Amino acid sequence: MYDLVIIGANLAGIVVARTAIQTKPSQRIALVCQGEQPQLMMEKLAGFPPSLTGLALATESWLAALSELAAAGIDVVPESGCFYPGLPPIFQTNTRQLQASRYLLAGGYSQEPSHWFGLAPADYLALDLFRLQSWDFSPQSWALIGATPASIALAQFLAQQGKTVYLLTRNSHLLPAEDQSLAHLLQVYLQVLGVTILSVPETQLQLHRDGKTIQVSHAQQTLAVEQVVRNGGHPQPQGLNLSALGLDFPTVTAQFQTYHPALYVCGPWLRGYALPALVLQESRWLASFLVEKKVSSLDYLALPYGIVSEPSWFRVGLTEAQAKDRYGQGIQIHYYTAPPKIEKGLQDTLKIIAGPSQQLLGAHWLGEGAPWGISLLALGYQQGWTLDTLRPHLALIEQEFQGFRSAT
Repeated sequence: MYDLVIIGANLAGIVVARTAIQTKPSQRIALVCQGEQPQLMMEKLAGFPPSLTGLALATESWLAALSELAAAGIDVVPESGCFYPGLPPIFQTNTRQLQASRYLLAGGYSQEPSHWFGLAPADYLALDLFRLQSWDFSPQSWALIGATPASIALAQFLAQQGKTVYLLTRNSHLLPAEDQSLAHLLQVYLQVLGVTILSVPETQLQLHRDGKTIQVSHAQQTLAVEQVVRNGGHPQPQGLNLSALGLDFPTVTAQFQTYHPALYVCGPWLRGYALPALVLQESRWLASFLVEKKVSSLDYLALPYGIVSEPSWFRVGLTEAQAKDRYGQGIQIHYYTAPPKIEKGLQDTLKIIAGPSQQLLGAHWLGEGAPWGISLLALGYQQGWTLDTLRPHLALIEQEFQGFRSAT
């Protein structure tokens, strides 16, 4: 009898296993690979930037990680399986019968429905940052449907490879839930790179294959592209037999628990931005929650996340609009900028939002320094720093960028 069985040796599953065994070494934990072949994935992703693969995927040998977990006492099962009824439920692999008080679903999913907007599965790609290894990047023209941070990172990557890229969003501008001033700067930079951004409601979108190209039609024009990427498809169970648990689909609570009290989910199963940085933090939080059994919810505002690309974009805390809703017009806005270090680069822009008592409410950073600088600002947000506490740290940022300047 295990305390926890983790299904899926992907990024989320490995992080949960590692955090859980470090928190409470006496636990009995099993990690079922469930068809994941991370070492092969890493070899094929070697040429991609961190924005598309995730920092952990790019820097750590997956086989070494599994060996480390096995050495720590975790039962690593290199097989696949499915659920069977029982009290508690049973997870049956090819050769093993695993039973636990709690199960965590990290893998075992598919993001390819049978048809989408009239296209067969073979006619489009479903964007999954953790499964790029099977993609063919030779097509010269691409249409990305849906403008989340993941698809924006992909659009940048493709444009920098000289591809023709169309990015279609149902909104009037990119990232409507994020801070609009920096989202606008990011949109301008994408357009400078050559990405064509189109605002197209899904009700006006029509797709069909015409020989070697796919016709993407809407009210204003028709695009002929070689490859279409769907963004935002929700994963579907693949061979897990969730009906044995009385579930059709793993709908989750704020604590990532499904309607079955023994089953939790994380990683790609969760709605929202599918970014490696968020997957890492969600997985660490869930592992601590399962081990320590503290009743709490994950504070997403306190999590720094974004895309690592050129330029990078990261954020933590409230947007300007959210801050005004909570605190009225008494908030303060401070901008810090620095000239670009590379030709045709975008200047680093850091936006600090402070409350009426000068407490740090949010930070939004677009540029080269965002991936490393946002961690400091996230610490300040989490600990309730004021601008006076933050200023010495901003002085260090100014030294690093040699020309970082403040403008209120």
